[in-house]
Amino acid sequence: MRLKLVEAYSENLLLRDTADTLFDTIEKTHDEEIVIDYEGVRSITRAFAHQYILRKRMCRKKVIEENMSEEIRQMFEIVSKGRKPAKHVLPPTQPPIYLSMSQEGLQSPNQPPGSAGGSDEWETTNT
Repeated sequence: MRLKLVEAYSENLLLRDTADTLFDTIEKTHDEEIVIDYEGVRSITRAFAHQYILRKRMCRKKVIEENMSEEIRQMFEIVSKGRKPAKHVLPPTQPPIYLSMSQEGLQSPNQPPGSAGGSDEWETTNT
């Protein structure tokens, strides 16, 4: 039996339930060898990959995967080895701007008390 995932399910395989439904279908077939075709599948989640691996290990049928993209293959590898995916590091942001109020109006932390800076003037500083 050959099962094309994009036609039977979706191009984005997201849920554990989808993996369960897939393997429930496989278990019900009379074929002993099942080819799962990933052609057209754009993405899978960690949850889908994890459940797929668990169910494949318990499956009594021979399951063969074909046409898996490199990204999908990497997700299965990450999940099967129990590794966490690489973290994306965001570039540093600008330091926050601190403002404070004095009796004379808005005052920057670097501005000495009582110096110029009335209520109509805004002054900012990076600390």
